[in-house]
Amino acid sequence: AVVSTQSTGKNVGIDSCRFQIKCPRNRDGLSILLHTDTNFVAAGMSVKFDVCLTAGDVTDIGHVAHDVTIITEMEIFKLPVRATILPTQEYDERSRSGTLKKLPVNIKIIDVNSMGTTPTTGGMVSRKVIA
Repeated sequence: AVVSTQSTGKNVGIDSCRFQIKCPRNRDGLSILLHTDTNFVAAGMSVKFDVCLTAGDVTDIGHVAHDVTIITEMEIFKLPVRATILPTQEYDERSRSGTLKKLPVNIKIIDVNSMGTTPTTGGMVSRKVIA
């Protein structure tokens, strides 16, 4: 399964700037889907991107902690990505018993096969995968 949340970066400065988003080297299943074809943000504008975490094999069970780095011309930001991946059986048991908390509104489970073409808010968007 792939769990995804949408993030927004806004240029609050008075000048346009370029940015770069980097995943950590040991990213194991972490990817960024950028909603634009350019790494340029005009002053006062924002850019949206999805942070996706893929839980694959049984070896992926446990706590996951990564920091995505956003590099601008003037600053470097760290975006923490934290998750707990449960075994399928435990997830199913918690779902049936009602002890599994609902996902927050901004978190969604998406199909692995649709990662490049998932509609966001009312339509298809051009996306660039950063891995």
